[in-house]
Amino acid sequence: MKIFVVKKCALVVGLLFGLTTTVLQAAVCTYTIDGSPWAGGNNAKVTIKNTGNTAITSWNVSWKYANSKINNSWGQANIAGANPYTATQPTGWAVSIAPGQSYSFGMTVNTTGSAETPVVTGAICGANNNVVSSKKSSVATSSKRNSSINKSSTKASAANSSLIAVATYFKGFGDPYGGCGISQSKLESQNFVALNVFNTPKVYSPFARPIAPANAKIIGEFNNGLNCGRWVRVTINENCNGLNDGHQFESFCRGGTGWFNDAYSGATLDMIVADSCTDDNSWCRDSPRHLDLAEAGLNKFAINGSTVNDMLPLHFNNRKISWEYIPAPNYSGDIAIYFMRDAQKWWPAIAINHLKNGIHGVEQLVNGSWVAAKMNSDLGQSYILQGGVSSFQIRVRDANNELINSGRVYNFNFPAVCGEKCADALTAVRYSIQ
Repeated sequence: MKIFVVKKCALVVGLLFGLTTTVLQAAVCTYTIDGSPWAGGNNAKVTIKNTGNTAITSWNVSWKYANSKINNSWGQANIAGANPYTATQPTGWAVSIAPGQSYSFGMTVNTTGSAETPVVTGAICGANNNVVSSKKSSVATSSKRNSSINKSSTKASAANSSLIAVATYFKGFGDPYGGCGISQSKLESQNFVALNVFNTPKVYSPFARPIAPANAKIIGEFNNGLNCGRWVRVTINENCNGLNDGHQFESFCRGGTGWFNDAYSGATLDMIVADSCTDDNSWCRDSPRHLDLAEAGLNKFAINGSTVNDMLPLHFNNRKISWEYIPAPNYSGDIAIYFMRDAQKWWPAIAINHLKNGIHGVEQLVNGSWVAAKMNSDLGQSYILQGGVSSFQIRVRDANNELINSGRVYNFNFPAVCGEKCADALTAVRYSIQ
């Protein structure tokens, strides 16, 4: 998420019972671009954060584009006008923003030029604008520093960029494979996550996988498998006091007193990307950076050195999180190579795990030249080599599109234990290196 515009304001009121009383009603209003813009559009979000000491019970904000218009919106806000646009809380649904809390609503924007970041104004936001250059944004800086990630795709996320989202949890995927092509039993950690396959706010229908280049604008954080095998550091943020059911066309955390921090806020856990989320709910479609967390990890988060062992069942409620990509923690050793079920010499499908920084490609030495292998559908850690031989030489590229281990070459044979065809979900192979 790239933050460009920040507005601060304060309203001081009050003589109460003859005494001078200062009631600080202040807000930071931001317009942000969510994820990567595509040709002709982008997703955007407006956030109002209460920085005062009294609840904000009535609000309106406004912004104006130079060459864009809103296509659709979501969240509890009434958006009216046609440039400038004005948003207010819905009639009969007064979205009260408690001190220290935030409220956001989002939209899809069509544009005839580059993505715009207009200034947000409004009564609660005051009259003076404080514009923060995108060059000062840690997210923007990180994205620039990692611009080599996935040169073939506009959806790769930079390492060390904090991504804000809502979270859910799931039991696991078991065997034979998760969305990345690795069996759950073979994962380096049972603390794992699933990433969104599609980025289609308010559109819940299925789409073909892998996503074709013509539909690149709907590619989600899963990135057609290219973020598989990477590690993420997840931080627990606000809990929800309200209905948070992920229902289609509904906003998150409806009713109650809204989002709030508690004793679990700030707890962290390192987890590995191992699965994909294509569900037709608002979690997997309306929150672009949503993570589906493996249930086994939820009570392993730690804060100040102490493990949080009771977040489930009473203190989760599909909380907000922030997260970032990281290299594999305490990494040692080398990759593991497997042949997939039904692999044979004429269809040598392999899977690779125990990666330091994900995997964006496999190259095979064929007749003296390095040839890119084809990913096995969008199972990001599985590739199909050229067949007809029993010996193979490969090298691997990571999430930075760099050859791992300085271009190390891995030599291995089709496993004799498979006979004509491999029967197990994953059959490990021994390899030599050069």
